[in-house]
Amino acid sequence: MTADKHMDRLILIGWPELKKRAQSEQDVEKLMAVLVEIDELLFSLEVKVRIQDDTRFNARAESQSVAQTSRNQLVNE
Repeated sequence: MTADKHMDRLILIGWPELKKRAQSEQDVEKLMAVLVEIDELLFSLEVKVRIQDDTRFNARAESQSVAQTSRNQLVNE
């Protein structure tokens, strides 16, 4: 499963299920457990978004570096 599909699954399936469970839970201890699951879901999403951002940043930086190197070679020729 790709990272995007995994994130979509977390958002589209995981979140609504947890939200529904939290809204309907009457037992405080069980509600706390659901809130911990929500916190874990949010942390997982944050990590995945950060990894994607870092990957995109690194790819963009590498592309710019290659372009700059090419320009420098053209100028020096």
